[in-house]
Amino acid sequence: MNEEILNSEEEIDLRELFKVLFDGKILIALVASIITFSSVIYALMMTDYYKSEAVMSVRDNSENKNLLSQFGGAASLMGLNVSSTDDKASQTIQLIQSRKFIKHLLTFENILPSIMAAKSYDISSKKLLFDGDLYDSKSKNWIGEPDENGSAKPSYLDAHGVYLNDLLSISQDKNTGFILIDIKHLSPVFAKEFLELIIRETNTILRKKDLEESNEALMYLTNELRKTSLVELKESIKNLIEAQLEVQMMSKINEDYVLVEIDPPFIPERGLSNSKLLIVIFSAIFGSLLGGVIVLIRHYFLKEKLIEA
Repeated sequence: MNEEILNSEEEIDLRELFKVLFDGKILIALVASIITFSSVIYALMMTDYYKSEAVMSVRDNSENKNLLSQFGGAASLMGLNVSSTDDKASQTIQLIQSRKFIKHLLTFENILPSIMAAKSYDISSKKLLFDGDLYDSKSKNWIGEPDENGSAKPSYLDAHGVYLNDLLSISQDKNTGFILIDIKHLSPVFAKEFLELIIRETNTILRKKDLEESNEALMYLTNELRKTSLVELKESIKNLIEAQLEVQMMSKINEDYVLVEIDPPFIPERGLSNSKLLIVIFSAIFGSLLGGVIVLIRHYFLKEKLIEA
């Protein structure tokens, strides 16, 4: 008997609730429309960004690595680097994220303005437009307010902050070992070209670094080979020399010295506009819920007032 009474009361309450919401449908629709319309205006005013992506593998010079690891004790004693592929991947990611690397990238034409003064992208002409209050693209002069050093030109540290926080995303897939890199920018063309520059210069810098270290190692090993009279040590040094010669060969014949393209950078055809659609959808849902809450509060508040009266 008690359960039947409770079920009956719940049914009455639900009927009343739906009736209140139905009677207040105009107010609910009005609130939802206002919020949805506002979200549409906001979404249209949002700047559209484009993202170019690349999937890279880290070159595994297995023969060279095996030679060096086979004589790892001797190599370590002589100060030679015996790094694994995982170490190479971590070093590569750290390089790409470093202040030193962005400082190097800024030596290329139009990189700094494209990072620090980009305003909009003209789809018809496929040109990146700059903020005239910061940068004059014709004279290529910075015209913003001077900093404490008296220069209006942003520093490489300023550019590094924007580069890390707004443009670059890089990570390594733990399962495959692939490095995933993407660049987000107002211009789809710049996003693709900048990502290509990052990959190319990473390979160039690491190739040059290994080549210089290899040259120094060969000079050192050659001198040690002349000095020693121990047969076993001579054999170890010869093998280390062989490994360093292979480093030299790989440095000179491979442009993609460390980063090898699995899926190269591309010019994105569509901006990251899905977020705009989601904003409008969630705003419509939120507006409907808010309208319903307002209707229920108004109804039960007035009901209490009438009971008190």
